[in-house]
Amino acid sequence: MKNATLIIILVLYSVNIFSQQLVEPNYGLALSASGMSVFTFGVTMKPSLVVQQYNPQYGHNYVRYDSLERQRIKSTTLICGAIITITGIIFQNLKHKKNKKK
Repeated sequence: MKNATLIIILVLYSVNIFSQQLVEPNYGLALSASGMSVFTFGVTMKPSLVVQQYNPQYGHNYVRYDSLERQRIKSTTLICGAIITITGIIFQNLKHKKNKKK
C-alpha cells in the first residue's frame, strides 16, 4: 500500500511538471473563475442580520437588523467580483486575438 501511494504521488507530480512545460498558463480563465467565485460569495451574503431580543411581556423575539456596514461589504464584494471577472474575460479575448493573428 505504501509503494502504491508513492507511485501515485510520483506519477501525479511528473504529470504536473510536464503539463507546465507543454502548456502556457491561461491567466484569463483563472481570473474569470476567481472573479465569479468572489461575485458568488457576494451574492450569497445577507445584507441584514437577525438579532434576538427579549421582551418581558412576549419573551424572546427575533428582529431583522439592517446594518449599513454589511450592505457596504456586500456591494463592495459584488463590484470587485464583477471587475475581476470582466478583466479575466478581456485577457482571454486578447489572448484569443493574438493566437488568431499567428
